[in-house]
Amino acid sequence: MTLSTGRSVFILDDGKRGHLNQSLAVAQLIPEAHIHTVPVIYKTWFTRGLMNVFCHMAWSEVLRKTYLKLCLKNWSCDSLLSEKKAVIVSTGSVTEPVNYLLSTESKTNIAILKPLRLKKFDLIIVHGHDKIKEKKNVLSTTLALSKFNAHELKVAALNLKQKLQLPDTKFVSIFIGGHSRFYSIDFSHLEPTLNNLGQSSLHTLITVSRRTPIDVTEHIKAWHKKNSYKASLVLEEGEAVVKGMLGLAECIFVTEDSVSMISEALYSGKKPFIINLRKTKKSKKLQKLKQLLNDRKYTVDASKFNEFKNNFSALYLNETSLEEEKNKIKDKLLEIL
Repeated sequence: MTLSTGRSVFILDDGKRGHLNQSLAVAQLIPEAHIHTVPVIYKTWFTRGLMNVFCHMAWSEVLRKTYLKLCLKNWSCDSLLSEKKAVIVSTGSVTEPVNYLLSTESKTNIAILKPLRLKKFDLIIVHGHDKIKEKKNVLSTTLALSKFNAHELKVAALNLKQKLQLPDTKFVSIFIGGHSRFYSIDFSHLEPTLNNLGQSSLHTLITVSRRTPIDVTEHIKAWHKKNSYKASLVLEEGEAVVKGMLGLAECIFVTEDSVSMISEALYSGKKPFIINLRKTKKSKKLQKLKQLLNDRKYTVDASKFNEFKNNFSALYLNETSLEEEKNKIKDKLLEIL
């Protein structure tokens, strides 16, 4: 089946990098897509709640436009309402009701992550640990999708190495998250790994997230100061840094709260070492995901680093199952478009 040239794909963006990357990963599977990113920012928490009601009462284009103007800040994409054969992609609960409101017979609506509503979406892409009934419009994937490819990672690695004036050596990259609904972090969780890496032959690249507590960041800076001859602290944010660190790394460490980063590491072709944190609240979904990754031997506990330090090639993924999942989604897109 062939697609018409110049299909417009609108991504509803809630401001979360991980969500945007998953939406882009799907959008890029659509041949000859013209991709547009549309920010979705609610005026207040109250208007976010209103959108969950209004999305069920969008009986005309006039009402849709009214609801969008009422609930969202700086909505400036009215052309999306009238454009025929547009594809709308959203990831997560913030953008889902807007996607639902915009659904019409002339549009293709795709929701990623388990939505509150199953009707009207032409395709729903959920992770394997989400409990959802099997339906014709539902596809399940092992992990969050990634839009990165090998060429992008290689270019980003060279750019980052040049920008930071890094030495000609082998690298390990550490991605540190922070507090969340289910996890709490302090420096004691990171210290064994950092001390272990300090004794290895690898040059350590460390980056933190917005969720990393200030005191943890300060401890990391102090550790870096003592080990600056063989470690670099990368405090810049952005996709280029993530891609560069993934591309440079012989091996990757990720704190267990960063599910999307674990997925990115796997899509880069390397099994990540997982740094365990303190659990503050039980999550059956996260437990199921962790068990799934363990069963498929996609991840390694950070405490087992010494077993691999002389053979990092054992961490490389030889399986094509992750690419097969992308192909499965692409086939489904060709079917519904």
